[in-house]
Amino acid sequence: MNCNKVRSLVSAYVDGELPGVEMLAIRQHLSECSNCASEYESLLNLKRLFGRLQPKHPRSDLATKICHRLDEMSQPAHDRWLSIFAKYIQPFPSRIRLAAAALAVLSALLVIRVGGSSYSNILSPTSVISTVASARMQNQAGAFVPQTALGTSVIELHPARDNPWLSPMPASFVTQRDTFTVRTAGFYR
Repeated sequence: MNCNKVRSLVSAYVDGELPGVEMLAIRQHLSECSNCASEYESLLNLKRLFGRLQPKHPRSDLATKICHRLDEMSQPAHDRWLSIFAKYIQPFPSRIRLAAAALAVLSALLVIRVGGSSYSNILSPTSVISTVASARMQNQAGAFVPQTALGTSVIELHPARDNPWLSPMPASFVTQRDTFTVRTAGFYR
């Protein structure tokens, strides 16, 4: 038997799991090869050390904790979040909770109102026409307005880049007046 074969079987040899013929062949090889014999001795010592270890007994409340955790996991995710939220909110008096809820609703309405009114003006037709006129005047003053293949100038407005709060609803609004094409593309409500 060669060293590679013995090294692959030495653990099973230490545990006594091999048939008698292989046990005899490995015992013969270990008596002749000092490297394999030292590996056998180290594995045998390791097995003896593990044999001296006392088994660790589980805590008495382990089964109860596992059952409780399984009950928590069986709840839907939104119920778990609500219970966590309620655990932190519960110590506060009801008046403070009511005031905090009212403040949250008012803040949300304020954000929706301010955000919606400012961008509805950008996309209105009068805003587009004034942008065209402004670009035309700037072009006459020597400002650069990009030209398309047909020779018309294109101005692109992207309101979604300016405000990340706009909802992702694709829209495209194109008007043509004189030789200017104004194209507003983005996401708005």
